[in-house]
Amino acid sequence: MLEIVEDPSRLLDPELDIFQPFTNELPQFKDWQEEMLATKVFAEDGKTEYYIFREVLRQARAPAAGSGDEQATAMTLEIIKTQATKALEKLHDKKVALADKLTSQDGANSFDKNQDAHERTKRAHVTNDAVENKFATGDYFMRAYRHTSIHNVSGLVQQRTAHDLDRPLRIVSDRRKRKATPLEETESGGFFWNVLDDNLRSALVSMARHELAHALKVGREERHQHDEEKLARREESLQRQLNATIEKYAAALELFDAWKTQGVRDQEQLSARLQDRTVSDQLAELRRQVEMRTVGCGWVQFATKWSFDADQRSVTLEQWKQLLVEQILPHEAALRRQRKLPAAAAPPQLTARLVKTLGTADVDAARLEAAGLFNTSNLLARAEVARLRREAQGISDSVEVKQPPTAPPFDTNLVGKRLEVCWPYKENGTTVKIWASGVVKRVADGLTDKRSAKARQVLPAGALLWAWDEDKEFDEKAGEKWLILLPCHWNKHVQYAWRFDPCELSPALGRKSVPRGPIADPYATEDEFYEDW
Repeated sequence: MLEIVEDPSRLLDPELDIFQPFTNELPQFKDWQEEMLATKVFAEDGKTEYYIFREVLRQARAPAAGSGDEQATAMTLEIIKTQATKALEKLHDKKVALADKLTSQDGANSFDKNQDAHERTKRAHVTNDAVENKFATGDYFMRAYRHTSIHNVSGLVQQRTAHDLDRPLRIVSDRRKRKATPLEETESGGFFWNVLDDNLRSALVSMARHELAHALKVGREERHQHDEEKLARREESLQRQLNATIEKYAAALELFDAWKTQGVRDQEQLSARLQDRTVSDQLAELRRQVEMRTVGCGWVQFATKWSFDADQRSVTLEQWKQLLVEQILPHEAALRRQRKLPAAAAPPQLTARLVKTLGTADVDAARLEAAGLFNTSNLLARAEVARLRREAQGISDSVEVKQPPTAPPFDTNLVGKRLEVCWPYKENGTTVKIWASGVVKRVADGLTDKRSAKARQVLPAGALLWAWDEDKEFDEKAGEKWLILLPCHWNKHVQYAWRFDPCELSPALGRKSVPRGPIADPYATEDEFYEDW
């Protein structure tokens, strides 16, 4: 195997027979191999015969010059190397049960450590081949005989496996025409014909005919119950898939809005966004930036796995950064130049697992792929409802994703702007936070502004005089207060975090937002409670 990885053309060498160790030990395998090589097929004329497997091997080993076989040689060698590499990975993977059986991997169940067990289990049915054969037989009977009851199918499978109804051979063979091969063992009939006499067979058939009508009735009832149960399970499965699709669509809507306002455009913006952050925060931001494109915009060709070894965080950080800078952002820039950026969030698409891309999709494949798209109009309304539910549950925040990526400066431009502040208050001795909306009345200049007329200390530059409106629902009177807000708390879900009110982001709304709680970690312990300065 190692030789094939180093030189894939080694497998196409006619002198190499990788199955020779098995053919020497297992004559049955050698007979099967010769039988496969002797398989013939007819050409289109219906007369010319070909040994199909021999012909395939011949064309692969010695392709004609200028033929498609010669063009496919490079791809064939690449596939051989890939398969051999994957095989070695599986053989050496301790997490796979196969390595447990290999002597080279010092497996606990290898031949060297279990020679006695190997000798004792020779010619014993210790594999699941017979079980898989029974499943296949049962599936065939249930498809071929649609109205057969489950119990009858079970009986048929057991009798077929035990060969109970096999008839003894009634053909006399002419030994003069027999080939010069060892005589095959004489086949015998099953239990029904060899063990039972005529009277018992007649009684058994009569009993079966007598119970036929009742058995058919019971079988129909059982089959009806079985079909109803299968239908109910299928409906449950479809409903789960639909709910999962709606949740994914709602997440795509949220990420698409975040991409429009907070998505980076180049490496410089990305470096500024990651500056002064911990490795964990950088990984979270990189994942968010990638998911804005792969989930929100539907660029699934850049999708990647998010699991990584905690000890390899720095390596993973560079890999994700390379994915974003070298692949995703250039693709986005090209679409921006062509004015082909998506105008709406992409609906999620279900794809079959373990489906590999081989070659280029033709017209038929593109047509089938287009026919498999979700109906966006049917899912969009339900995804919007799911998005509102996610926001009410604290899973997401539609206001957060629409905020600018950086905090605005504390200058006079903030005067008259409506800001939301993550306001803390006490409820039954516990700190509770809520997003409260208010208008900036004044920005301290650091020279003359004080908290009150009697105060001696001058407020630092950038302090905001924040005024809130009356809220009758919470029995809150209108008032104002000087706040010292921090740029590092911009658009976060911490105490005294701050951001623009939704009416500032969408002037068409013309109204302030309703109070609501921030997204908070239920296990976080935050004992701080800011008193008046």
